[in-house]
Amino acid sequence: MHPELARLQAALPQRYTLIEAIDQGGMSRVYRAREQLPDRDVVIKVFDEDLSSRLGGESFVSEVERTSRLVHPHIVPIYSAGQANDALYYVMPYIEGESLRDRLDRDGRIPVPEAVRLTGQIADALQHAHDKGILHRDIKPTNVLLQGGHALVTDFGVAHALRAADVARERGAPGDAPWGLAFGTPEYMSPEQVEGRTPADARTDTYALGCLLYEMIAGHPPFQAGSAKATAMRQVRDPVPPLTVPGVDVPPGVQRLVAGALAKDPADRPDRVADFAAALSAATAGDRSGAPSGPPAGRWARAFGPGVRTTAALLLVAALAVTALLWRSTDPTSLVAGGRWRASVAVMPFENRTSNSEFDNLGRSLADEIINNLTAVPEVRVIDTYTAASLLKDSLGTPRLLDTLNVQHVIHGYIERYGDALVVNVSESDRGGFLSRRDQHRLDPVTLDADQVTIAQAVALSFLDRVGLRADLSAGPASLGPGRDAYLTGNGLLGQRTPEAMRDAIGHFRESIALEPTYAPAHSALSSAYALSVYYKYDVGLPSYELAARSLAAADSAIALDPNLANGYSARGYIRALLGIEIDGAEADFARAEELAPNAPNGPSWSARILAEKGLIDQAFSEARRARDLDPLQAGRRTALASLGFQLGDYDVVIEEARQAYRLEEELLLAKAFEGRALALTGRGVECLRIDFGVYDLVRALCLHSLGREEEARTMAIEAGGTLTSSGIADDRYLDELVAQDLASYYGLVGDAANAARWLRYAFDLSPAGVDDRVLFSALFAPVREDPGFAAAVAESKADARIRVSQTRARLDAITP
Repeated sequence: MHPELARLQAALPQRYTLIEAIDQGGMSRVYRAREQLPDRDVVIKVFDEDLSSRLGGESFVSEVERTSRLVHPHIVPIYSAGQANDALYYVMPYIEGESLRDRLDRDGRIPVPEAVRLTGQIADALQHAHDKGILHRDIKPTNVLLQGGHALVTDFGVAHALRAADVARERGAPGDAPWGLAFGTPEYMSPEQVEGRTPADARTDTYALGCLLYEMIAGHPPFQAGSAKATAMRQVRDPVPPLTVPGVDVPPGVQRLVAGALAKDPADRPDRVADFAAALSAATAGDRSGAPSGPPAGRWARAFGPGVRTTAALLLVAALAVTALLWRSTDPTSLVAGGRWRASVAVMPFENRTSNSEFDNLGRSLADEIINNLTAVPEVRVIDTYTAASLLKDSLGTPRLLDTLNVQHVIHGYIERYGDALVVNVSESDRGGFLSRRDQHRLDPVTLDADQVTIAQAVALSFLDRVGLRADLSAGPASLGPGRDAYLTGNGLLGQRTPEAMRDAIGHFRESIALEPTYAPAHSALSSAYALSVYYKYDVGLPSYELAARSLAAADSAIALDPNLANGYSARGYIRALLGIEIDGAEADFARAEELAPNAPNGPSWSARILAEKGLIDQAFSEARRARDLDPLQAGRRTALASLGFQLGDYDVVIEEARQAYRLEEELLLAKAFEGRALALTGRGVECLRIDFGVYDLVRALCLHSLGREEEARTMAIEAGGTLTSSGIADDRYLDELVAQDLASYYGLVGDAANAARWLRYAFDLSPAGVDDRVLFSALFAPVREDPGFAAAVAESKADARIRVSQTRARLDAITP
């Protein structure tokens, strides 16, 4: 016998004979053993000595013995508990079968009807325990065993013992650890567990069961990250991802019910886990029309009380939420302006296997050119280059890659060297693996720039042929020039949208233009970088009025060099829309960009600004969401959608998209600012004050005001104004107009028209985008919008800004970008 087993065997009661170790976790080991009198196989779970000492032997044994009285067909009973040397243990029956974790690891997903059936059995076990005042608090796949098609819940004993430790901590016992966090499993922990809120109740177990059902259907938990801490924080702050699985019919009612179980606030979950299970059963039994059969994710206590539990009542309550559900659950691959996508694809940068770093950018260049070809085809949804490149950081298999991007196909490959030639190996995959044989294309290093264009067109045409489409791709360039590498590097940086990345991107675009003055994509990208720096109020070494003039000039240059370059028109349309100048021209620019590249994300993302200002709200949201879906890992797309939602008062969209944005780019502080503003306007000031706003710290004044702490808020604003006028903004990555905008916003919200006008004029004196329209025309300024003095300040400031941009452009009409 292994020495470790021998030591444990010597400490256990003589009636147990250890057979083998069968599992090991971070805090425990599990052994199979044979018990005598009665004669049976058992499992002994032994906790490590540190945990055992912190639990306390007498208390642990008492609590486990109490929960051992739970007798239910879906609960694994506990036979006994004790202490062996310095380690606590308890004994359960040995179950022939596998854990739910084993099943998911083997099969990936479980069919929806079976997943709902198993969830019902687990809920039945939990409800039995809840009725006796016992919570589980650690529902997860390893704590659910499967035997003969039935679910058995285990580990009730330790869960209740840990609750006793929680109670001791709440009473101030010295040296106690935060057990709720220490013993939860991050992928299944409720927000109140993560934050250490007490007391937990039955709705904590319902949250974990919702996570479990989500994973059974989707193949992964709703919230995951690179570390336990990051995963736990996603439980607290991130919205629930839609439970949509390509190729799987998940009833809308089930989607809705899972979202309700995963509500951040326990009050928004069902009071009883049995109610959740009953609603699920009704949803799967009665959901034949596609309408959701479960209640909305709002206050279950109101909508799902004791008298409203029949299938008919569930359907009636759910009907009120149909519109919102359909908006959230629409498959983005099903919609496109004027029609439907016939196919969706991601093109991954090709791997450099030549062992020569000189070709590191070649794979990105090829992917970029293939994408440029495919974005010209209206029937194909193409994931943007930035998002595709971002996923190279993660080791995702093809199924998870397709799930992450919500596409049907992925084009990928690698570059090798054979003698003096390069060979590009191209494959296309879907869920079933390779759809095509590996195509090979030769690249001559001497004619590398022209060969890339030829190969990219060939790959794009081959893909189109396989999905039954045809297109004329002859309008592209004949060759790629020497500025290509610098341009690609800059484009990757531009996608980050952070201050440092924006400054570096501008440097690379300038380098690209210096190497190749006629390279139109670099001019259009430089225009975008200048315009975005104005919008984000970044200090990139030039005043905002000059940045705006240079942005217009660079876009004009791009269009003059290549009238068929979609991004040239997108860039010019964006800076025009941002500044409110030449609006008819901006509309024409976006229309031309859409015509040239129907599925490039810049056009719809930026044209949404004009659509919103014209009152075309549905179209604006549709375009902003389409841009996000085409480039889902680019935080700027999500920030743009959040800002549009803020202007239009859809604060759920603001909070959801803003949180996703700064999860993708932690330094994208504008997203946090929009989240904070939305929380303040919806009376959630406490949540608002938890955010680290960085340079947008003045948003805290809005939070304080929403909580009735008006004097604190006013003092903060006065101090910020004094600092701004005396020494300027403290963070040298940002421009002073940022704080001026937030000061105007604060005074607008509190109804101080004179100070709102003062700081608005201050902001526009520094920048033509002094107060962003999506802030200026939001509810923040509603209290002062009709004030004559404030209205005059807005009109005069905007008119003066347009004149100054024109004058600066005229003065710099000979500038070199």
